[in-house]
Amino acid sequence: MVLNSSALFLPLLLFKGRFDHRLSRNHWSIFNSRAEATVIGAVSVSESLVAMVTICLAYLILKCFNDKIPEGLRRLPGPKPLPIIGNVLEVGSRPYLSLTAMSKRYGDVFQIQIGMRPVVVLSGSDTIRQALIKQGDDFAGRPDLPSFRLINDGKSLAFSTDQAGVWRARRKLAYSALRSFSTLEGTTPEYSCMLEEHICKEGEHLIKQLKTVMQADGRFDPFRHIVVSVANVICGMCFGRRYNHDDEELLSLVNLSDEFGRVDNIRDITDSLIDHCEDRKLDENSNIQMSDEKIVGIVNDLFGADTSLNGYYIPKDTCVFINQWQINHDPCGKTRSFVPDRFLSSDGSEVNKQEGERVMVFGMGKGAASESLPLLGDHRPETALHAMPGQKAGHDPRYGLTMKHKRCHLRATMRTNEE
Repeated sequence: MVLNSSALFLPLLLFKGRFDHRLSRNHWSIFNSRAEATVIGAVSVSESLVAMVTICLAYLILKCFNDKIPEGLRRLPGPKPLPIIGNVLEVGSRPYLSLTAMSKRYGDVFQIQIGMRPVVVLSGSDTIRQALIKQGDDFAGRPDLPSFRLINDGKSLAFSTDQAGVWRARRKLAYSALRSFSTLEGTTPEYSCMLEEHICKEGEHLIKQLKTVMQADGRFDPFRHIVVSVANVICGMCFGRRYNHDDEELLSLVNLSDEFGRVDNIRDITDSLIDHCEDRKLDENSNIQMSDEKIVGIVNDLFGADTSLNGYYIPKDTCVFINQWQINHDPCGKTRSFVPDRFLSSDGSEVNKQEGERVMVFGMGKGAASESLPLLGDHRPETALHAMPGQKAGHDPRYGLTMKHKRCHLRATMRTNEE
């Protein structure tokens, strides 16, 4: 019996056809699901991009409508900010250098944006003098930073946003105390006042301390000894006595002032003490109809209102930075050298006011520091300060709430008569 080959393979072909049909149908369904997922993913990405562009456009439109410049004034120049982060990348980790470079391009008055907050930067001696002295009331209390409010409840003499009330009373008391020291005659005729005598005597103690340290170690820490001497001057005015350079209590206070910004999670009786103080405030102010919050709001409205400077419009509540570093490092003067003689006239009998205005060490205007200590100038005729052998004295500071020099060691040598 001869069988047809087609009869043998026909059932196999039919089975294979059905199997291929099922396989192709399953494969097509998988392909469809993947395509749908790809389409959904693409739509999600496109929708996200559209949403981001819409938000950015809405922000720019609102910004243009809100920034209405009064007639006769100009818009502040400055670099174009990026959305959300502003000009943070351009400012960098050394803002005193980047802001100085920006002032050469945009002028003494320009605006940057830190995050979402606009910041006006002032540079140049004439511009800063105009803002802090001639228009002091307009720029008092700026910048209003959370870090300033953290220090002494925002009412410290140095870092304060409150330019009235408690701050003004404390500042008036401090000026009165300094004035009494500067007008009270010294114990000997060689001193013009009690304040000068106290500072000069503390300078003598500093020189003796440097001699002792140099003989023992061959180097000294400027922060350790000079800051203690400055603290002793303040202690003498406040407590009527000075402390030894090795006094543990004074050293702990000086070290705490340097470590203040790095300490957190302070828990002791602080909460109970604050509650007690707040209760006393409520008892004392029980007869006052206007609340403290309302007074603070009125003061902020008065001193943080719209103003103008050099023809530029500065809106209300705008944060204002003073580039003090740029003034004190003006390339026109000998800012890299310790030459105090340049602040005197040619014959050394008077102060050169023109040179003195180029330096702004203790601030200016209503927020200026309450004291200026000639401590370093007093010891200069007897000692000379040098960098350690093999080390180069650096001028780059530690940037933070204030600019501090980096910790280092120096050598002090006694000057001879020929020097």
